[in-house]
Amino acid sequence: MIHCSLQIAPLRGCGRECCPGIETYVFLDNSSDTTLCLSSLTESLSVSRTPVHLLLTLINAENIPKSGYEVMLNVLALDSNDSVLLDKVWTIKCLLIPMQTILSDEDVSQWPYLKGIKLPRLDGKKAVSILIGNVPLLIRNMLWVYD
Repeated sequence: MIHCSLQIAPLRGCGRECCPGIETYVFLDNSSDTTLCLSSLTESLSVSRTPVHLLLTLINAENIPKSGYEVMLNVLALDSNDSVLLDKVWTIKCLLIPMQTILSDEDVSQWPYLKGIKLPRLDGKKAVSILIGNVPLLIRNMLWVYD
């Protein structure tokens, strides 16, 4: 069986003022030019929202009309207060990113060069609620340490 894993990482999302935030999974998608989040996340965070109409282009369809909101979100590392402010984040009702695409410790153990790496996992059944397009270097540096 073929298993596809995506660049998914656990982070905290919060509004403009960095409160404790909500732990969630974030999909880092360098092939997207837009950052999206679930409208339910922005409702839970009580962030200010501006109504927008947008056209989404997906792999199998172009110019899909959607209504949502434009918001600003902070994303924070789980283990520190390092944060990045994301502006022009558009809300949508659903991100169709299966939980099976999140790497597990079992997946990592298949690659000898990743031996001993433990991936952070969130408690409970948290969904991927933010898709970050054109991943800013600050976020990559927040998640991974380069030698």
